[in-house]
Amino acid sequence: MKKFAKSFSHAANGIRQVYRSERNFRIESVLGIFVLLLSCLLPLSRTEWITVLLTIGLVLSFEILNTAVERLMDMLQPEFHHEVKIIKDLSAAAVLTVSIFAWLVGLVVFVPYIIRLTS
Repeated sequence: MKKFAKSFSHAANGIRQVYRSERNFRIESVLGIFVLLLSCLLPLSRTEWITVLLTIGLVLSFEILNTAVERLMDMLQPEFHHEVKIIKDLSAAAVLTVSIFAWLVGLVVFVPYIIRLTS
């Protein structure tokens, strides 16, 4: 049990670190909380809830991985290197891709409820 608690502590430290240092993670966290609050106000199905929760988790997880890749690359190659730039761009592209699909999920899940509420 001590090993699990220690692992959990390290993970929590990582989340605190990325929250403190990464503006995009803070923005995505606030947006995730907003989406969760909106979800609580609407009669989402179980499947919609699972989809929303997984989508928020994916966006935040990809942002954490992007941060890790960028820091690792900066540590391994402090000076500019074309290949490092490509690796960092690819990592950022992964976050952008999952974020675009998160918006699409949001549209698919929430727009029908909003249309019903406004009509």
